[in-house]
Amino acid sequence: MVPAAWLHDIGYAGLLDEGYSNEDNEAVKDMHMKVGADMAREDLADVDELSEDEVAEICRLISIHDDLDAIEGKNSQLLFEADTLGMIDIDRVPPNFSRDEFKNWMETDFNPRRAPQVKTDTGKKYLSQLLEKVDNHLAYC
Repeated sequence: MVPAAWLHDIGYAGLLDEGYSNEDNEAVKDMHMKVGADMAREDLADVDELSEDEVAEICRLISIHDDLDAIEGKNSQLLFEADTLGMIDIDRVPPNFSRDEFKNWMETDFNPRRAPQVKTDTGKKYLSQLLEKVDNHLAYC
């Protein structure tokens, strides 16, 4: 899980320019998972501490972590939730998008699509806390 968590968005490297919009991000979302899995496979091939099966699982998780229809099983659920919660942790990672784009993304994508897929008790707890921070952020920025 740790290598998958560290590497899950490596596929975005070179796909987005600084100051990208939500629309730009959506255009490369599927590609970043495939590219990321390929990059991870190449980078992890020489790590002696990982078996071929472990590398394959890490790459599988990276290749599906942002595909809401492919999330099944404990590992993919945990990686999805960590990624999802990280997207709205504005204290650690301020939104890249403008206030209006961020608000629109929250209303049209995050809240209706991603938030309902958070299923673990821990994920639900942090989701509630982070959504409160997002609401405060949007109200005062």
